[in-house]
Amino acid sequence: MIALPWKGLRPGSGRPGGDGQSGVVGLEVAIILPVLLLLTAGVIEFALMMMTDAELEMAARAASRYGMVNYGSASRDQAIAQLIDQRLLPWVPGVGNIVIDIRSYTSFSNVGQPEPVDSTRHPNGRCDGSCVACKGGALNGTCDYVDVNGNGHWDADMGRSGAGGSGDIVLYTITVTRPGFSGILHLAGISQLVFTRSVVVQNE
Repeated sequence: MIALPWKGLRPGSGRPGGDGQSGVVGLEVAIILPVLLLLTAGVIEFALMMMTDAELEMAARAASRYGMVNYGSASRDQAIAQLIDQRLLPWVPGVGNIVIDIRSYTSFSNVGQPEPVDSTRHPNGRCDGSCVACKGGALNGTCDYVDVNGNGHWDADMGRSGAGGSGDIVLYTITVTRPGFSGILHLAGISQLVFTRSVVVQNE
């Protein structure tokens, strides 16, 4: 009879669920779980950002539609602001995080353009410092710029403040700022989210 050597099993070395295997599983969970949580938080953050951006788009379009058909109303600008606030307040900390800029122009080609300046006096196209507005609404060689919007000084954007009148071209720009929905963005050095949407329409 041949006697075979007997080897005792070390604790956890050959039994399913032994201490060694439990330790390996615990280590795997410790490594994988933070990554999964980070990915989940990132997906949720991105989804909420997309929803905020989509709501901003709808707010801008709703405001422009209202403004283009209600240009005769004295309270129109206030109504537009309230319409935008109602849509966006669920997504931002407060009204102070919503900036609404509405400018009107006489034509589409003027949107975002500076007020005309005398290129001889101001070759850089800007009228900084003490500048004299042209009387009669045209450059005549004796003045510096045309005060298109009538606010008394030269502007890099000739748009007149407000939603304009019948037939005017109106640019609606809405900017929203807010902190991230979760703390994950701080890991990337981002402390503030900025969303901007612009819509150009012509009043009826």
